[in-house]
Amino acid sequence: MSYQASGTIKCWKKYDCLGCGAVFRHRFERAVSGQGGTAEQAEANAQQAGIAALQNQVDTIPCPECGRVQPRMVGHDKNNTHFGLTVFFLIAGVVLLLVGANDVTTRDVSAYGMAGLALLALLAHFLTAQSDPNANQDANRARALEKVQSGAVEVIRTGDPSNGEPQPPLTTGGHTVYLALALGAVLAALVPVAMRQLNGWALADADPPVLGPGDTFRVTFPDKIDCVKSLWRGSPQVTWDQPVNGAAVFAETSTWGNMSVKSSELHTAPTLWADVKLPPNADLQDKELSGTITMPVEYPYANTSSTMIDKNTTVRKQFNVKLSKVNAWKSFRAFWWSGLGASILLTLLAGWGFARLAARMKWDSPPDLVESLDTPPEDLPPDELARRRDEARAAEEQQQQEQRDRKPWER
Repeated sequence: MSYQASGTIKCWKKYDCLGCGAVFRHRFERAVSGQGGTAEQAEANAQQAGIAALQNQVDTIPCPECGRVQPRMVGHDKNNTHFGLTVFFLIAGVVLLLVGANDVTTRDVSAYGMAGLALLALLAHFLTAQSDPNANQDANRARALEKVQSGAVEVIRTGDPSNGEPQPPLTTGGHTVYLALALGAVLAALVPVAMRQLNGWALADADPPVLGPGDTFRVTFPDKIDCVKSLWRGSPQVTWDQPVNGAAVFAETSTWGNMSVKSSELHTAPTLWADVKLPPNADLQDKELSGTITMPVEYPYANTSSTMIDKNTTVRKQFNVKLSKVNAWKSFRAFWWSGLGASILLTLLAGWGFARLAARMKWDSPPDLVESLDTPPEDLPPDELARRRDEARAAEEQQQQEQRDRKPWER
């Protein structure tokens, strides 16, 4: 049996503004919950969730005196955005990889698509890193004053912008490194296209689109059959317009007999195909081959809902393929997988790096101070404020260390 405990955290969060020295606080509220095997464990887990919310979650509230958004708030928002972008582009990249691998689009199109996706990721992370929430501090201050009037924000000590600290830089040398990784992701996605063009591997109107001696290509037939459970077998033969020695052709080899068939499987129309295996003969390089495949096809046909008979038909199709170098498809496919895989990996590493830099801005900034709602607004001396900030930072670092020390199954 599982127990659940829930509750709501309500408190003040106090900041010492780095832009003007003002002290202000705002109301902070979060709903938390926890589960456990006992009611006590569930309550303890809910309390831990509340502590984590107090330490990790941040509301973006500008200073009512000067309009400065504190670095802790800036880093928190950027970290969340970078993380969300990283997850999105990772999923999109994997989907595009699968689309290309299953020939829903051509390999060249999927490579260009991956490069475009990586470029969008680069721009999204760059714009997020460059975005400045303090670009219009007058508008920030106006929004904060509205919260002051509503009672959600209180000014404890007025500030003087002339005595404030400069705003920390939004981008650093670390951002340049991760931008380079993101650019590498764009270039990596273009590797298969570049290698195909550099090696003179021509695109063929076939499956796969790049062919060479030693490769196998598929010919599909426009003819349709009405068969049970998409079962069929073919005995293809190829007639070449040019002499090609050592080629092999094969097709589906399904078998059937007594079997259980659903009503939805009585009448199906699979795509008929034949695969042609070319000999690894260097004399065929850069040549154009053509021919005709003739394939007798046998398949089970449902003449009633409970009986079926074997039927036969013959299909034919002409084909024409342009060959490149020996094993061109194997080489191109290797470049395609490595290039697109590297693009996804580099995009992931770049996103992780941007999120890491934003998290560093958040955690390296002076921590907020938590006060209960019944705490009167005190204008504490700077030394006392500094001491409390140091205590909050120490508690925060201890909690992070305890989290790192815990075993994975305890987290």
